[in-house]
Amino acid sequence: MKVQELISDVNESLVKGEVVDIGRAAFKTTLNLLSRTIFFVDLADASSEMAREFKETVSGLMEEAGKPNWGVFFPVLRKIDPQGIRRRIDQTCLEDRTGL
Repeated sequence: MKVQELISDVNESLVKGEVVDIGRAAFKTTLNLLSRTIFFVDLADASSEMAREFKETVSGLMEEAGKPNWGVFFPVLRKIDPQGIRRRIDQTCLEDRTGL
């Protein structure tokens, strides 16, 4: 079924004369296969509110994880969390779990 959706999306792009982003299409198909198996929902579905929230959460976590964290380089600062990175990551994870 997901492979058929992939083929349909590719055909639709061909009819419109658009370039097919194979990496994006493969990622979307793989994410949907995994999320459908584990969570019984398509996380790459653009019309899904849950998919939008999931994407925002992952994007926020990736943004925070990509920032240089002084606590990693200076263990003394780890508990202080001077940049607030750990606090924001914990808050994002908590919001995701509780829906706050």
